[in-house]
Amino acid sequence: MLKLNIFGGFSLSDGDGTPIVLKSRKAMGLLAFLALPPDTPRSREVIMALLWSDRSEAQARGSLRQLLSALRKELDEDVLEIDNHAVTLKSSGIDIAKPDGNTLLAGFSLKDEAFEEWLRDERLRLTDASTPAAPQVEELDDPTVAVLPFTNMSNDPEQDFFSDGIAQDIITEISRFRDLYVIAPRSSFQFKGTTMSAEEIGKELEADYILEGSVRRAGNRVRITAQLIDVEEDTQVWGARYDRDLEDVFAIQEEVAREVATAVPGKIDLLTHAWMNEQKNPNPTAYEYLLKAENLLLQEYGAQDAMAYLQKAIEADDTAARAYANLASLYSYRVFEPFTPFEESRDQVRELAEKALRCDSNDPVVLILVCNAYLNIGDHAMSQRCLDSALRLNPHHYSVLLFGAHASAWLGHPQNAQDLLERYFRHIPKTNHSDGEIAFEVYFMAERFEDAISALSQWSELSLGNYADMAAALGQAGRVEEAHKMKARFEEEAPDGYGFADYYVTMDRVAQNEREKSLWHEGYQKAGFEI
Repeated sequence: MLKLNIFGGFSLSDGDGTPIVLKSRKAMGLLAFLALPPDTPRSREVIMALLWSDRSEAQARGSLRQLLSALRKELDEDVLEIDNHAVTLKSSGIDIAKPDGNTLLAGFSLKDEAFEEWLRDERLRLTDASTPAAPQVEELDDPTVAVLPFTNMSNDPEQDFFSDGIAQDIITEISRFRDLYVIAPRSSFQFKGTTMSAEEIGKELEADYILEGSVRRAGNRVRITAQLIDVEEDTQVWGARYDRDLEDVFAIQEEVAREVATAVPGKIDLLTHAWMNEQKNPNPTAYEYLLKAENLLLQEYGAQDAMAYLQKAIEADDTAARAYANLASLYSYRVFEPFTPFEESRDQVRELAEKALRCDSNDPVVLILVCNAYLNIGDHAMSQRCLDSALRLNPHHYSVLLFGAHASAWLGHPQNAQDLLERYFRHIPKTNHSDGEIAFEVYFMAERFEDAISALSQWSELSLGNYADMAAALGQAGRVEEAHKMKARFEEEAPDGYGFADYYVTMDRVAQNEREKSLWHEGYQKAGFEI
């Protein structure tokens, strides 16, 4: 068995203690990354972004291929598990030394912005983990920004979707900065058309800054104005106006995000933002359809009209990654619908997800939507890989946090799921019931059954599957009589020819580990379902 020490420096030796000298410092950095922790598949995209952040995707992919080929020759065959999507360091083939108070990779540097950031964060994490716990104190909050829906200044009220979409994409851009919290549109957009002042809205949302603006569109020209308000001081700290062609809209959004981050004192990480934000000019027609679809999804996830707009976006631009990813996620929920052939839905979802990743595997929103799609069809390995990549690229985006919590729970990481959900609700100070289902599942698999019941109880209307799942939670909470009533509601609402056994198959497929499967199994049985 090989022996690896990444603390206090870097050393690698074979079973006899003979040093193994790696020719590449990138190889050393890669082994350290894979070792924290081992047995965790790391996607090729994440590794490329970590070690070759200054190169194009094609160059980074080629460099990784060469590096892995060299490592295969220098290490035992049973140390690395490599496939087309991920790389895993197997603990069964290598003994990794413990920190023992030594600094991770002391004196080591790759002079790569992304790797240095990861190394810094890991050193801090390991230091915190080795330090005895101190009395808890209230943490200082990072600045919080709320982006209001931009006012539609066009004569056509049908263009509301466009001004709202611009604001949503600016939210995505600003959330790339790791030291800024950005309120999700589900909260900030509730103030659309309000007469409240920016100061009043900021206090309602507990935001430090408010970004507001307007959009005027005329043909292929667009004028965007924006201003940033300091809520406490009730003063404008930044403002700008942009007159551009529609093809330049992404450039405007990125510029607004940079200016906002610059205007918030001491909280800017432009290098990281630039690394993660290699945008290409959008196809105007496809972009318009995408904004229409996402505007509908913001109001009612799963809207049928949204799917039609997404299809039109793809017809206009067959490289529209976000359109493919949204469709993959939406279609994946069909596996829960009665009488839907699983194999047919699985193949359709997989095709859409693969197209999304081929078009753009570095967009965290694309990755988290695809992560969700793979999860629903039971492809846990791909779901985990996409989740890891999304969190690496943008750990603050509200969609990454919400769907990341959902995926983590089903993939067997209940604590991670709760942490992500807690951070998500930081983005959603004004909640609505549409997030209750994910909160329900996260709490259920964390064995917080009363919290799960409370989360789902906020829904005004439960779906067929919700009745069965609520019955399981009530059963696990010891509220057997109520559980039996929920079971009866499921049986009343189920269409002829569709029974609980059909539904249970789909739920059991989503859970990766026996622990989660058992929790649902026990809950359903306590509610009176026969399995």
